[in-house]
Amino acid sequence: MIDASLEWVLEIYRTYQEKACRRRGLPAPQGAALEVALYEYLARCSVHLLVQQPWAGTIRFKRLVVHRGPEAYEFLRNAETLIRERFGSGKFKVNLYEGMNFVGTRNFKPQGGPELWREMPEAPLDEAGRAHS
Repeated sequence: MIDASLEWVLEIYRTYQEKACRRRGLPAPQGAALEVALYEYLARCSVHLLVQQPWAGTIRFKRLVVHRGPEAYEFLRNAETLIRERFGSGKFKVNLYEGMNFVGTRNFKPQGGPELWREMPEAPLDEAGRAHS
């Protein structure tokens, strides 16, 4: 049985799996097989937390943190609470990746309190353009 706090991740992952399987002409995993696939994915995924930031008369997304493996799993289980506690209010985007492949995104908009993220540096990229954790 899927952890209730991960239902939103399951929906994003289900859509990703269905598209990937359709491209390969394979049936998409369903039920328990999908849940097993999700937990296998969570062990190797990366999660990027970005925040919408006004910039030069437009907006940009500032990368705050990247989580991988078990760290990503714990973040996803408590994303909304952790975002509010560590980064404050704002318009946040949680992007899920499998290697370099984009899996999906979910937006969070914690209300009230200071925008703690404004004073934080952007998470760096390595020479291959990958975000560090």
